[in-house]
Amino acid sequence: MQSSIINFGFSYAETLDKNIRFKNIGNLRRLFCIAIHARFSIICIICFFTFFGFAHSSGIRGIVRDNNTLETLPSASIRYGTTGIVSDDQGKYSIALSPGRYDVEISYIGFETLKKNVTVTTGQWLELDFNLHPSENVLQTAVISDSRYSKPITESTISIEVLRASLIDHINSTSIEGALDRVPGVNMVGGQANIRGGAGYSYGAGSRVLLMINDLPALQADAGYPNWDDVPIENIEQVEIIKGAASASYGSSALNGLIHVRTKYAKSEPVTRVSIFYNPVLAPKDKSQQWWTSAPYTEGISFSHAQKYGKLDLVLGAYGQKFQGFNQTTRGENIRGNGSIQYRITDRLSIGTHFNLNKRNSNSYFYWKDGVHAIYRPDSLTLSNSNSFRYHVDPFITYFDQSNNKHSLRSRIYVVDNGVSGGQSNSSTLVYTEYQFQRHWEKAKVYGTGGLVYNYNTSNSDLFKRVPFTTVNKALFIQLDKKISDHTTLTGGWRFEDYRLHRPEVFIDDTLPGGVRTENKSLFRFGINSGLTKGLFARASWGQGFRFPTLAEQFIVTNFGSTFISPNPKLHSETGWSSEVGLKQALIIGNTKAFIDAALFWSKYQDMMEFTFTGFVKGFQSQNIGDTDIKGYELTMGGITSFNTHKLTYSTGYTYINPLFANFTEEDNRRSSADFNILKYRSKHLFKFDLEDEFNGWTLGTGVLYTSKMEAVDAIFEFVIKGLKEYRVTHGGYTIMDLRIARKIKAFNFNFIIKNLLNEEYTARPAISESPRNLTFRVDYNF
Repeated sequence: MQSSIINFGFSYAETLDKNIRFKNIGNLRRLFCIAIHARFSIICIICFFTFFGFAHSSGIRGIVRDNNTLETLPSASIRYGTTGIVSDDQGKYSIALSPGRYDVEISYIGFETLKKNVTVTTGQWLELDFNLHPSENVLQTAVISDSRYSKPITESTISIEVLRASLIDHINSTSIEGALDRVPGVNMVGGQANIRGGAGYSYGAGSRVLLMINDLPALQADAGYPNWDDVPIENIEQVEIIKGAASASYGSSALNGLIHVRTKYAKSEPVTRVSIFYNPVLAPKDKSQQWWTSAPYTEGISFSHAQKYGKLDLVLGAYGQKFQGFNQTTRGENIRGNGSIQYRITDRLSIGTHFNLNKRNSNSYFYWKDGVHAIYRPDSLTLSNSNSFRYHVDPFITYFDQSNNKHSLRSRIYVVDNGVSGGQSNSSTLVYTEYQFQRHWEKAKVYGTGGLVYNYNTSNSDLFKRVPFTTVNKALFIQLDKKISDHTTLTGGWRFEDYRLHRPEVFIDDTLPGGVRTENKSLFRFGINSGLTKGLFARASWGQGFRFPTLAEQFIVTNFGSTFISPNPKLHSETGWSSEVGLKQALIIGNTKAFIDAALFWSKYQDMMEFTFTGFVKGFQSQNIGDTDIKGYELTMGGITSFNTHKLTYSTGYTYINPLFANFTEEDNRRSSADFNILKYRSKHLFKFDLEDEFNGWTLGTGVLYTSKMEAVDAIFEFVIKGLKEYRVTHGGYTIMDLRIARKIKAFNFNFIIKNLLNEEYTARPAISESPRNLTFRVDYNF
């Protein structure tokens, strides 16, 4: 700008000089005129800069951030009228404005557009930071689990599904389990998540899917098992599900995938909600199976509150329920309290903690009395009752330095005390600490994340003969995302993990000199996402996975019914890799915003661990069963369509898997109920559909779940569990359908839900029946 003014002055001098020469004026007069001109030019320049300085002594400036994570958002758009700028690589912006009123619009892909009315006064620079909320647009849903920072789901290099809190509310899921069963490619078997056939059923020990709550692992330390009741469904923001190996990013137990629960943050306006519900169970299709005279039921109440108090963010939640199960003798109650506190000391430094407490009493059984005549009654030898108390506290610090690098220190203390009858009590303590560093190299178009992890677990339980065990995991990880063009991103990750087990030198009949076992793993992942044409995204990924054996898998000593479970201290880790190629087509047609996604996937595992029946002396024992090979494909679709006063939200997905032993042996055949090569506890076909219509305060919805027959189970089960073989002959796959209707009247929302509309008789895992047709009445009050 300054050089333009100077050039203008020189041009004016030359023009004036030509005019002087044209009139043939003498040299003295010519010099006098040039001097006058020069003085005039200087005065013009001074006047211009005086005006310029006055006109630009006011404006707005600040930082654009993700409201949930407080991460800065580079290249966010800030518009006022027909003019606009973008934030820099540190999320900062600065706009010089003359005094007046302005309508400012802030937008960023994957987030809701924010509009603000701003008044600028003379000589004032307003400091305005803008926090954007993740978008409800299915095409721009923001996820963090792929690369540990917010980005649109369409740019992910792997398959990610997002489960919204609204769906959890609408189906009145009393546990996150029921909601996860709505996710394409995810199958819940006996309380354990199975993603694309990567896991079977391990009797409550050793999950291949890592459960995380707010960026931290939440598996029980000794059993590597998810306690789904600990997930605060009353305070969920969204749930992200990674399909395929995530160990290179998140470590052991993410061999088959990741379920990441992100809880609510306080918004600009306080939000409080109270909900009550009542869920009676109706008669089964086969009336001869009914044992009850009054309907079994579940009833409960939940509360949540989120509010900002200046620099303090407060979120609180509580949940309580009581149930009398449709399976005879199953009953219980639990109460949960949770929340988070975050204080922003400065715009760059914040501290806080999440917390969760859960107390539960319940009675249950492991399998039924008779699969022909008593599918809702227990085998008396498998009865158990439990009294548990679990809690975790998660202090954290987040700091953005002067170069806008993000430093975060997160930790979790997770204490479990499960008192279980029959000598099956267990207790454990997990202490997890992680330092994470993130940097965005704007010129190189690279986003990097690295970190250090220290994970300490200890247990001393009846399940392990009251012998103390300790494990220590240390890890280092790095991930880089590189934009090689405006439409193509490369992802690479590496993780090194060191594992140490401290145990007695002698445990039953096994001896380990020194009592220390060590192992380490180094893993890699690679991915690419490219926008081929407008709205069409191609992706490909390959990642390694691993899982150290849990304490329960190595040292458990217990029984269920007449069946013994014995330890296997010599069990060693399983490893593997997962790969996929996929296409995601975004569709924007009129008032429709939707996507279609297709993926081919292939996973291979070495030394897979499974509980296997070894004979009547040692009973079941976790063993390395060999190598496995799982191939398949998946088709999903979802979207939102608006017309007149209606808003249609829909999602559907079909998953096919072919889960095989890499080398099918005679021993494998003998242990399986199937006489052909297939992994146990898998269903080859899975179909899910959900449709919801919102209009004029009403909401109508329906959901459908189809699961094909579980082809193979442990052969011993069909021998020792009465009626199981006959039941499996007459009951193959199953189709579950529900209907729901809701009416919003001012601050109230009234919900009525019919689950298992067709009154299907089915089991999700052998010898435990699922609910017959049941009703839910729920009332929400928002204020």
